Amino acid sequence: MRFNQKRIMLFSAVILLAVLFLSQLLLTKELFKKEKLLQTEIKEQRGQNKILENNYQQYRKASTLKTNFQRKGVKESTAEILEKLKFFKLRLIDFSSGSSELNLNLKGDFYSILQFIQYLEAKMIGLEIVEFKMKRSGNNLFLFLKLKNGLI
Repeated sequence: MRFNQKRIMLFSAVILLAVLFLSQLLLTKELFKKEKLLQTEIKEQRGQNKILENNYQQYRKASTLKTNFQRKGVKESTAEILEKLKFFKLRLIDFSSGSSELNLNLKGDFYSILQFIQYLEAKMIGLEIVEFKMKRSGNNLFLFLKLKNGLI
């Protein structure tokens, strides 16, 4: 009788272990399916994000270029830049302008110069910064900036 009880206990333990193993196997299989589904969704979302980013960049570039095409050239851009210098609290020391170039020598604090450069990059996309030099003089900075009309 003891022999049968041991067999029954061993058989029960084996069956219990097999049930536990199968349940864990099914749970793992479901988790792998969910992981694959989530990875697929992540890839799709990344693709959509890339498309939206490209569309936004094209829209921004097109709207900025459209604004710049409405201007007649370097003369109008120069006038606008010179007008904005007061807003950025920069002092114009010297400037020269050609048919496709604009050279500026400015004086101001670092924050004002940084804001001015950000303005140029955002609003004056038709002009590209060709040369950029800064020198420190006490609390102020001297900035030499050479801009070229990128549309020509």
